[in-house]
Amino acid sequence: MTTVHSPPLTRIRELLTIVLRSEPIPELINLSHVCSEFCYTAKYIIRMRIQKCLAPFIPPDRWKSFFHLLKTSRAVIAGSVALAVLSPDPRQWFPDNLNIVVPLGRSNQWSRFLLVAKFIELPTHNITSGKFSVVNTHINTLIRRFEAPETVYCDPCHAHTCTSFENGNIVVIIESAQQSILIPILSSPTTAQMNFITHNQLFCPYPTLTVKKLALRSYQGNPNYQSTIPKLPTYRQFLNFELKNMRLLLGNASAVSEALEYFIGLFLTRARDFNGALVMLA
Repeated sequence: MTTVHSPPLTRIRELLTIVLRSEPIPELINLSHVCSEFCYTAKYIIRMRIQKCLAPFIPPDRWKSFFHLLKTSRAVIAGSVALAVLSPDPRQWFPDNLNIVVPLGRSNQWSRFLLVAKFIELPTHNITSGKFSVVNTHINTLIRRFEAPETVYCDPCHAHTCTSFENGNIVVIIESAQQSILIPILSSPTTAQMNFITHNQLFCPYPTLTVKKLALRSYQGNPNYQSTIPKLPTYRQFLNFELKNMRLLLGNASAVSEALEYFIGLFLTRARDFNGALVMLA
């Protein structure tokens, strides 16, 4: 229902959705506070984006159980799917995999869900040892198709890679070393990969950087760590993201402020629930 102060245009939801569907998330958030009609439209557009990005990986008839499991297991959607929802691209760029980050001890729930959804479990990749353990010998032929999961960057996590029988799309389950899902998320190589989606909220730690398509190389905790950042070429090619450092950001006050907040706040948030900057639909 519109308010008495709503402009006539907002009463045409279909037209409003067409006009706003390519707007970045921060703009939708701002518009959602204007009136109830804008709020409804913003929520609808965000749901539509999430469903569009999930469709290649999770069949629509399993979305309800997918989000229920996301809630009960306290898991989140991360990686390129979260970025695609935040930064829609008119050239129809689609993520090549779906990353689910789960707390310690919750990966078996997701393994069962994916197996019921007719996914094949690929060899488990042990991040600490760097070795694969083959669970089923009949999938040896698939090992060569999918190398070590590119989406797993940090040492203290455990990952399972699955592929669908129907289309070969990959779902990666990343199990955190602790109950907090922030450990693997904040260990991503760039700030562009630190966004995540819960069952009912959308979090973007560095909205100014993300909307401007800027990314900072993150601190990995190991001074000898050399990340090849395999996903960044994809972001550059399809989303025009640029990798920046602090020196190159000088002159952009808001971006520098967010960058400083990142480096100062990273240690404080690694092992506890996230309480930093966020973008979410109220």
